[in-house]
Amino acid sequence: MPFFDDLGTEVKRYPTLSVQLSIVDRVVQPPGTAGAVNVNEVFAFQVRVANTGNLNLTNVKLRVVGRNGAKVGLLPGGPFASSIVAPTIPAVKAKDIQGKDTVNLFFKAPSAPAAAADLIQAHMADYDVDLNHILNNITTDAPFPTGTFKAQVFP
Repeated sequence: MPFFDDLGTEVKRYPTLSVQLSIVDRVVQPPGTAGAVNVNEVFAFQVRVANTGNLNLTNVKLRVVGRNGAKVGLLPGGPFASSIVAPTIPAVKAKDIQGKDTVNLFFKAPSAPAAAADLIQAHMADYDVDLNHILNNITTDAPFPTGTFKAQVFP
């Protein structure tokens, strides 16, 4: 059916149009030094998922990739790999522009000095949606249709 085919297409496009990912709360781990990224230092970070659209996101899985020699992991002591899947974010409600954060993830800086470059990249690996917000929460005081009562008023 064309409607459901179109709906499926829009759900697949939804992250591109209505989701923003950002790397937040970067904190160097001991014995590292704050203020710069030095070779082989380990940093904690989180990925924030903000949802600007009308679909509720559930079971959000993010793939996090180390770039330009950086490695990523789930624990501060490793193991570190070129990519990981972050623990699932259970829900990010529609219009949640503040977003939800992953648990702490970790990256290990490259083993050689390098010019400024992207060190971490995240993208949505999998997600589910529900239509509760669009079907139940965006109704408003609609002026039409109206119900009226008409009668003559007698003295």
